[in-house]
Order: sequence, then structure tokens, then C-alpha cells
Amino acid sequence: MRWLWLANIEAFVHAQSSPELLAVLAEGQRRSRRMVAAQLAGVPEDEVAQEDVRALGSVHLALLSGVMVQALTDEEQAPTGRELVRGLRRMVELLEESVPTDG
Repeated sequence: MRWLWLANIEAFVHAQSSPELLAVLAEGQRRSRRMVAAQLAGVPEDEVAQEDVRALGSVHLALLSGVMVQALTDEEQAPTGRELVRGLRRMVELLEESVPTDG
């Protein structure tokens, strides 16, 4: 799997000087957001809500790329799945605490 992650990072770097490659990668990310959102929501890709594509799909890709970089940089300290879930839950708690309530 490591070779695939490295190839992805190399492609992103090369895409910065290649508009054609950048367009291909961008389209791939758009498709990935939709696919992941549909899988997480348990609906076919053509039925997934655009809000879920932007929210669920984008968050999933952000987590994936972030964990990928952490694992490539310091594999022993990269977060586990349980740690990611715990962190996401804690983040939601903190965000909910900071939102003012009506009343």
C-alpha cells in the first residue's frame, strides 16, 4: 500500500506543473467524494445528496490524505481507526459546546 500512497503524492506534486494532470486528479477526487458519500450513506451514487457529497465525501478524503501523510512520515505514530473515531467524536463535542444555544 505504501507504494500506492507515494505514487499519489508524487502525482499531486507533478500536477502542480501540469494542468492536464491536475484536471485528471481533480475529476478523480470529485468521483471519489461521490462514491464515498454514497457508500457511507448507504445509497446508490446517483441518489446521494449533493450536501453529503460535499460533507461526507470531502471529510473522508481529508482524513484519508491526512492519515496517509502521517503514516508515510511517522508510521509508528499514525493514528489508528479507533483514535480517529475518538478524535472526531471529541471534535464534535467541542464544536457543539462552542455553538451558542437559543434561549
